[in-house]
Amino acid sequence: MIEDNKDKENFKRKLIKPRRTSQAPPPITPLKTSYYILANSKSTSKQEEVPVPMTGSAVKKDLLLDAAGLLYLAYTGTLTPFIPSGQTKGDIEFCMMLPVEMQESTVSRWTYREADVEVCKKQYGDVLEKLRQQVVFTAAKEGTNEIKDYKGFIRSLRVSYVSDTEIQIKAGNQRSKTYSHAELGFHREDTKEWLTLIQILKSKDHAYCLGVAHGAKKVRNKSYDANYKILREISKKFVSFLKETYKLQLPDNFQIFELIRSEHDGTYGLKFTISNFGTEDAHYDGYSKDELIAEIEKLSSRKAALKTSGDEDSEKQLFQITDKLGAAITMAMKKKWIERNRAASYLNPPED
Repeated sequence: MIEDNKDKENFKRKLIKPRRTSQAPPPITPLKTSYYILANSKSTSKQEEVPVPMTGSAVKKDLLLDAAGLLYLAYTGTLTPFIPSGQTKGDIEFCMMLPVEMQESTVSRWTYREADVEVCKKQYGDVLEKLRQQVVFTAAKEGTNEIKDYKGFIRSLRVSYVSDTEIQIKAGNQRSKTYSHAELGFHREDTKEWLTLIQILKSKDHAYCLGVAHGAKKVRNKSYDANYKILREISKKFVSFLKETYKLQLPDNFQIFELIRSEHDGTYGLKFTISNFGTEDAHYDGYSKDELIAEIEKLSSRKAALKTSGDEDSEKQLFQITDKLGAAITMAMKKKWIERNRAASYLNPPED
């Protein structure tokens, strides 16, 4: 009986075959975008296909940032690119110290998912706006961008002495540029205003003492008033230069000098950072290997300490220390005394 039932079931299976439709499947509409294979995919199966990404250059234009801005976003993890060379966080900070053209070259090799860029714009709009305000734009749309956060810009401004007729200015993360006295609005190199500015830049403390405002019996000190007038004239010319060159929005009464605490009354200093040398790594050319490595280690430790302070004075010092450290490391690498990984570790020292 059981065997008869099995025979019947087997007979039915042979008669009932799977149905096949004669209708062709609907055509597959190709996607408008092409595809690329994710180079650093860790999958052992078929590599993941994702839409062709945005290049670093395209992202710069889309976000209105320069290469330094993308480096910052990558370093903080705000917008992570696909990096062909597999750079680490320390390597990215090292790139942040490189000249502008090398930063541009680095970022141009990066790629981004378009969706990640859109998420960054929606979630981190405040971060992007701060970067736009504090950086001098190199890819400005229609050349109409104006820097509104003048306080952040002034803090990032670095000025150094080059010669008795020239000074060097570095705005944000752009390449430093040398300007003559005439380009800065000083008609001659022997005016009191220009000579005073050069004196301040060359001095050890970068300060200028006006003396006391009043003498005996509260009589106004004419020497103080004359020196103060010189500072105001320097400020007036420098502010005009900043407005014209960097499209910087500054208050009408803005002064580049501020009264600073000192053992001498009436001492004024500049609001931006003053570098002690303006020729980048030339300062360290005469160092021996041991001297240069010792200098790098000292500056690296100093940088780590300043990063934890958080006050405005420490921020100014941090710019100076970072400049010196970058110059010293550049010279050491030129002479092949340190490798890239070691250089990156000095630039990103561990915090105590």
